[in-house]
Amino acid sequence: DSSAECLFPQTFIVRQSSKSRTLAISVRLPEGKGPSVEHYLIEEHGGSMCLETSRNRFPNIPSLVAHYCRCW
Repeated sequence: DSSAECLFPQTFIVRQSSKSRTLAISVRLPEGKGPSVEHYLIEEHGGSMCLETSRNRFPNIPSLVAHYCRCW
């Protein structure tokens, strides 16, 4: 699950997704790390939160964001 590790630099926003009752996170990636902006759905599974591409589970959105931000 390394593709979902250390994703978020300093600039991101948690927002309402175009998908009903779903949140998304939009991330501005550092120069040279891929497209300038990536978008990930935030999913809820049994009361925990995760990115759509990750098995990492968190009790809430601030914990999810803190986990990915600490890599930068």
